[in-house]
Amino acid sequence: MDIVAGCEAFVSVSRRGSFTYGAAECGIPQSVASKRIASLEDHLGGQLLDRTTRRVELTELGRILLPSASAIVSLAEGLRDQARRQLHRPVTLMMPTALAVADLSQIAIAARKHDFALRIETAEPAVRGEMVRVGRAEYAVQPVPAADAVWQVNLGVASAQTTGDSQFQLESIRVRRGEMKRPTRKLWIQTEDNVPHIRDRITWLANSISLQPGQLKVADTLIEAVTGVAGSKDLLLCSEREADHLQLHWRHIRELHLVRGYALASRTGERDAELLDGSASPIACALGGRII
Repeated sequence: MDIVAGCEAFVSVSRRGSFTYGAAECGIPQSVASKRIASLEDHLGGQLLDRTTRRVELTELGRILLPSASAIVSLAEGLRDQARRQLHRPVTLMMPTALAVADLSQIAIAARKHDFALRIETAEPAVRGEMVRVGRAEYAVQPVPAADAVWQVNLGVASAQTTGDSQFQLESIRVRRGEMKRPTRKLWIQTEDNVPHIRDRITWLANSISLQPGQLKVADTLIEAVTGVAGSKDLLLCSEREADHLQLHWRHIRELHLVRGYALASRTGERDAELLDGSASPIACALGGRII
């Protein structure tokens, strides 16, 4: 039998002196309250309530056991409250830095509909991973090879100047004879893309078209990369959505198709599927990519 449910009915009926009012206090029909108390009496081996009078009264056994039954009810309520607080406490999701606040808020709104109270923070990839590893965040959206990704984002180059072209040829920034005195144009690689499956491919292309070693620049932070691009002819490797947020002009790379992959890293993995059910699409939107 359900001892907790029986104790709840017993305590409420005892307190109100009535099966009708006690059942209402529990939010159950009177017949259900009667059955639960009868089952509890069978389980304990004795009658708890005297039903012969107009007002329900405790038997001697009922008076002795009522404090213990009340303690069981109190403990059960405390357990439910603790579970409720734990399940509905805010959990932290770490996201990339170059995302719009409006897009991040849509992730939190979607999660809330699936009983997730999300606290969203942004950081560079290494910080996001460390936050999950040490338990300061439950989830992080982290770079992975495109083949292992939940989300994929097409990459191109962005610049402070607009040309009207939809594609960019990286070979065009190669320093030619007679141009040595001109400022060398650089391609800035942000930390999101400082991973082998992207960095190695762009390095291979740079070597194949004879770019100078200093023309590929890996930034420690997105701010450093954007600062390098602003007011110059330098380029930033990024997504089209990032370029829009940063007010830069974005183009495809003609010689190379690069895709940034992302997957969900989590502390325990217990509610990953629930989070993805509610938030996979808004996360894709925020990243400027698509769900795989």
